[in-house]
Amino acid sequence: MKILFIFCCFLLLFAGCKNSELAVSEFKKEKTAFQTGSQWIPEIDVRSDIAIVYGANDRHGLTFEERVKSWRDRNYETHFMTGIAWGDYKDYYLGKWDGQNHMDVSQVEQNGKQILHGENNPYVVPVKSFVEYIKSEVITKVIDAGISSIYLEEPEFWARAGYSELFKTNGKLLWFPLETAT
Repeated sequence: MKILFIFCCFLLLFAGCKNSELAVSEFKKEKTAFQTGSQWIPEIDVRSDIAIVYGANDRHGLTFEERVKSWRDRNYETHFMTGIAWGDYKDYYLGKWDGQNHMDVSQVEQNGKQILHGENNPYVVPVKSFVEYIKSEVITKVIDAGISSIYLEEPEFWARAGYSELFKTNGKLLWFPLETAT
């Protein structure tokens, strides 16, 4: 009886493996990819399999959806990437999104100076409200555009950062005064 049970288990396992091989062979085997914030233009058309469209904001007079479509129209698989350490998220930083100014999410040096990537563009301590903003305003837009491969780069923290109250509160298990580090 035990031998019959073991034989049946191996048979099911083998059948599952054959089906898995079949399922994998049905997928397109993409080998090359590149990232761009631009719409399709001939100067950057490297005939890769995947165009990773960077950033969900409108650029150069085109919506995000139009930029994605420009690559799909040339038979590219489209993926998406955006930074979450900083970015063109002024509607969040300056309060348009929820009525609250969020410039306090900025990483801060010991002397109290915010670490910025341009005007009103802080390097972010990714607090809960920022994560909710990214999910609702960026990722939802990308999924609605039909993209299912999403890459969130960063967050990154500067070695000179770690002094904001939000960093201390949200990273309390890891935070220690940097001047004491050896």
